[in-house]
Amino acid sequence: MRSRPALSLHIGAVLGLAVMLCARAEASTPPSQHDMVLAPAGEATYTLTDLRPFSLVIDQAYRTDIISGDALARGYHSNWFARTMSGYHLASVTRHPEPWRRIKPAAMLRLDKPVLLSAQSFHMEARLRVGAAPDHVNLDIARFRADATHTPLAIFTQGDTIRLRHCLTRKKCKVIVVGTLAQGREAHIIMDARSGGDLNVRVNGTPNIIPLSSFNSGQKLFFETGIGSDNDVNEDYAPEKVELLSLTIRS
Repeated sequence: MRSRPALSLHIGAVLGLAVMLCARAEASTPPSQHDMVLAPAGEATYTLTDLRPFSLVIDQAYRTDIISGDALARGYHSNWFARTMSGYHLASVTRHPEPWRRIKPAAMLRLDKPVLLSAQSFHMEARLRVGAAPDHVNLDIARFRADATHTPLAIFTQGDTIRLRHCLTRKKCKVIVVGTLAQGREAHIIMDARSGGDLNVRVNGTPNIIPLSSFNSGQKLFFETGIGSDNDVNEDYAPEKVELLSLTIRS
């Protein structure tokens, strides 16, 4: 027969082991669905603090140059792209006199990962300071491209007016006014996905709702921002410029 001290020690050890096992069981038991907070699978946020996920696409004259995000992050600069005190300077020209030329001049910072406009996680916010241009010149400052020759959605300036071009099909597009340039020719653009397949577009505080057609609601597109001419033909080169002040993309 065990003595009382030995029995007490044995009972204490058993109780301690039981407590430890219960604690382990609680730790290994997953929390209920109401307690879990999970980020959407695959969601990522991109900003100007890290240029590696981007490329710089320079369409000029008879050539297209693509500067990798690694080169941009290492401090690449040229006449087309340079760091400023407030953001990044991008430059282009409006001359494209060859009527057969389908690639229009531009200098665009492109996110290399395609985005889906109808995804509930989609969000884009950009602030740009747009250089002056003749009133008849359309200057692309943000766009979503399917390929080098097709842009289903684009935001561009014409004078002080900011317009959005939305292609319902590959050949059928419409243009609407979505805002005006603010003081200092600044454009603050915010885009968010809406339930039901629409897109919230706010430009310098002016709200707009853009319906997405079945043609582009399920299509992955490449986002670009910068400066590009859309409709101008000049005998002489006409410089264009924009300063990209901030950018956030979530997809």
